[in-house]
Amino acid sequence: MSHSIMFVQFNKDENSKTYLDFESVESALEGLCQLYEQHSIEESKEKGTTDSLTYDLIDLFKYLDSLQDLSCLSFSDDSKVYAPHGRAWIKSQLFNLMKGKAESG
Repeated sequence: MSHSIMFVQFNKDENSKTYLDFESVESALEGLCQLYEQHSIEESKEKGTTDSLTYDLIDLFKYLDSLQDLSCLSFSDDSKVYAPHGRAWIKSQLFNLMKGKAESG
């Protein structure tokens, strides 16, 4: 699958909805990681801590679960349509991505 659109609603406010456009599923997943990292940095600044940012998959999944809504459309080159995916699929894909990165070093 190639082109992907990630839909995010950060909280109950309808105005917190946005979408993020990516060239691939992998880049969309990495974009979600960047959103979490930005969120964590902002939280650290609010708390007055400036330690380096480290996190694991559990932290990332807690953040994704805290979002009001999260979904993705990914384009299938075979069928030439966008396939819809929910939070569980996104988390599964993130797990596989991170596992692959950990195994490759």
